[in-house]
This record gives sequence, structure tokens and C-alpha cells, in this order.
Amino acid sequence: MTHNLNSRKLFVTLLLVVFTIISSQAKKYNLKLNLKKGETYQQVSKANSNILQEFGGQKINMKMNITGVTSYKVLAVNSNEYDIEARMTQMDFVMEVANRKMAFSSTKADSSDVFSSILKMMTNKPFNIKMTKYGKVTKITNLSELWDGVIDQFPQLNAMQKIQMKEQINNAYGDKAFRGNIELATAIYPNHKVRKEDKWTIDTKLQAGLSADIQTEYQLSEINSKQAVIVGKGKVSTSVNSSSIEKNGMKMQFDLSGATDAKIKIDRKSGWIIEATTTQDIKGEAKVESTPQLPNGMSIPMEFKTTSTITNK
Repeated sequence: MTHNLNSRKLFVTLLLVVFTIISSQAKKYNLKLNLKKGETYQQVSKANSNILQEFGGQKINMKMNITGVTSYKVLAVNSNEYDIEARMTQMDFVMEVANRKMAFSSTKADSSDVFSSILKMMTNKPFNIKMTKYGKVTKITNLSELWDGVIDQFPQLNAMQKIQMKEQINNAYGDKAFRGNIELATAIYPNHKVRKEDKWTIDTKLQAGLSADIQTEYQLSEINSKQAVIVGKGKVSTSVNSSSIEKNGMKMQFDLSGATDAKIKIDRKSGWIIEATTTQDIKGEAKVESTPQLPNGMSIPMEFKTTSTITNK
């Protein structure tokens, strides 16, 4: 009798375990941003890039480290999107090429360092963003004009230097570049409920210097009451109709492609990223169009390897 009772208890326990597993797998989750009016959310981003170029038979290796701290204050919560006041509170840029290292920082107090002084003046300047609850940026207001106004305040720069500086800053931090960089971190949510292990696809466009399309397949890997883990695998390719830029009087057409991998941990309550790691491996070439000085044009093989991290503090 005791043996039969124990067997029944074991059977019931097993049924409960199986039922719990099935229920957990069958449950659907609504993953999206759930930000609160008046709250400020922070992102600390770090990108370490290794860029290899072959120019005239010589290989040139460039390393770049870019760090940025940005705060996002929610001004209004609408039915489909948020009105956000954003501020960059810290900006650091380090580049190393041919055994020469250059470091610039918004925290550096050196008036003779023009670029660091510009970064310092760029910090804590508010600009506005409209973002959907699925992380897509629909509008950025006057960010490029803000940067242009900062650069115009430096009389030690001549007109040509100001033009070049504005181009460099806007390529890295302008409206289009900033939108793409934000969406890489925030435009990760499906526009429908998903179960654990479900997959969905998000398209993102980068426009920092040159244009590239990223198509990422995301998957809900883990989830509990406090956080969820999303993993992603993506394909990167330069945009066919807008991958050319003009630099120093030369037009360059980029033919690049590669892959990305991401692991993102989000807070279940707010949907905000707790931490994320993304790697990019991109290869291809830049084709310089013919000029009177370069009648046959030129092809420059290129390779980019980047590791990016994002945390909320």
C-alpha cells in the first residue's frame, strides 16, 4: 500500500513538472520598452575596433576605442512612442595608427587640445528624440545643428578646418549616425508576443560615415520574472545606392559585408538594456573612383573587427 502511495505521489509530481515546463514554453511574452515619465535611463557604450587596410601594397592597422555615456530622460509617454530628452554626459575617443596614439576626452581640461575641448562642449547639451516602444527612433531634433554651433565657437580653427571638423563630428555623432547607433541597442524588440526560443527579424540602417544595412535575427533565449536574454545573429552589407562618400576630393565606393553576433540582457520591468555585447566582423574593399591624379582609380582592401558593450551604469 505504501509503495503504491509513493508511486502515485511520484507520478503526480512528474505530471506537475511536465505541466510546468509545457506551460512555460507555451507562455507568450510582450517584450518592449516600458519607460516611465520623469525617469532617466542611462547607457554606457564602449566600442573597440581594429581596422586593417592595404594601401599601395602596405598594410595599415588602425585601432579605435570610442566610449560614450548618454542619459535619456522621458518627458512624455504617448500611446505608441516616447518623447525623450537625451544628453551625452561623457565622450572619449582614442585612435592608434603607425605606432602613434591620439587620445581625446570630454573630461580633459586642456584648452590647447581643440578636439577634446569640442567634445567637452558637446556634453550635457540636451537634444530631443522620439522613440517607439519597440526601440525604433522616429525623430531626432537639431542634433547636427547643435554640434555645428559648438564648432563655430572655436576661433582658432580656420574655415576649412571647421568644415572638416563638422564633417567628422556629424559622421560620428550627427542625426543619422546617432539614430543608427541608438537603434543597434534599442531596436531589438518584436512587434508581437513571443514564446521562449521564438525568433524575429529586425532591419537597421547605419549611416555613420557610410551607409550599411544590418538584418538581425533575434531569439528569446532566457526569461524569468526579473530579466530576459535575447541573442541575435545578423548580416551586414553596405547599402547599394548610398555607400559612397567624398573625402579629400576623392569619391569612394564601399563594397563591404560581414556578420554580427549579439547577446542582450534586458530588465523585464522597464525593457531597458542591463548589459549587451555585440561583435562585428566585416570585410571588403573601398574603390576610389578615377581622378586626374589617379586615372585608373584604386582598390583598397579593408577589414573591420569591432566589439561593443553596453551597460546601464
